[in-house]
Amino acid sequence: MRTSTVEYEIERIRLGRHLSRSAVRQLLTDQAEYGGWELTRLRRYRDGTRDVWIRRKIIRVVGGSGRYGTTQVSRAGSAE
Repeated sequence: MRTSTVEYEIERIRLGRHLSRSAVRQLLTDQAEYGGWELTRLRRYRDGTRDVWIRRKIIRVVGGSGRYGTTQVSRAGSAE
């Protein structure tokens, strides 16, 4: 029996206080729609800055008997 654990790529973004709420929403919407990211945590500080943590699943393709041998590819496209 094979158990699969989900691995995530996590990115932290610091946003300045000059950005409006709608601008932050648009930025996060674009990241989710085009980059496959999902919001993990958003923290707003008293001075108006925000820390945003976003994550996306790492998809690994492993093939042992194929033409190219064993390859692991993350969603970002970098081969390991």
